[in-house]
Amino acid sequence: LTIMLVNGKKSSVTDANQCIFQSKIEISSDNNSFIFIESTPDRDPANMDEEEKTLDLLYRHRKTYGTGLGTLLLGKEKGYTFHAFKDETRPLLQGARLTAYELDKAGIDVTLICDNMASIVMKQGKINACFVGCDRVAANGDTANKIGTSGVAVLAKHYGVPFYVFCPSSTIDMNCKTGADIVIEEREPDEIKTKFYAEPMAPASVKCYNPSFDVTDAELITAIVTERGICRYPYTESLAELFKDIR
Repeated sequence: LTIMLVNGKKSSVTDANQCIFQSKIEISSDNNSFIFIESTPDRDPANMDEEEKTLDLLYRHRKTYGTGLGTLLLGKEKGYTFHAFKDETRPLLQGARLTAYELDKAGIDVTLICDNMASIVMKQGKINACFVGCDRVAANGDTANKIGTSGVAVLAKHYGVPFYVFCPSSTIDMNCKTGADIVIEEREPDEIKTKFYAEPMAPASVKCYNPSFDVTDAELITAIVTERGICRYPYTESLAELFKDIR
């Protein structure tokens, strides 16, 4: 899951207890960019102030919606508008077949692009932030996700676009030291050469390299967002503190 967001705007709702992003993700008025705010982990609602109650609501709704699209779906409910550029996610096209479908059905403005178009939309200033899900996070913050995620992170770093990873705590593996310890599955070459095509796109004799995931280096990630709270670089410290009970 990789979503490049543009034109996120706050609605007329100003009550922090109603506008979920005012406490967890604040959208600046000058350029509509996403700014993450540090927060106190949720606790007994009776002991929470208004901001913490909002954080708690976000955590609970993220679990209801899921982590990848949950932020956008809940944001829309709370009066925000988004325009998402969704890459197709070659070779299995999960972005086109699944994520773009979900966003469209949810009434969120979505534009589908080829994977190799991420650079131009960032260069043209169309992107305010990148949101991605993930499959595994190492103790140092290196993050494994669908193939192509790392390339988007490199581009985002170059163009000064914040890059956020959304994941449940079950994805954090404190026993995995770095991304180098994550084994990457290699899939069948026909997914590249023949799947979704009426005719093969390359000769049968041509070899294919088809890793299903890649690993985004921790240094490229602006923040890792979980239901427990937000972690920032260096992740060897912030993840260790937030997940010290599962080491």
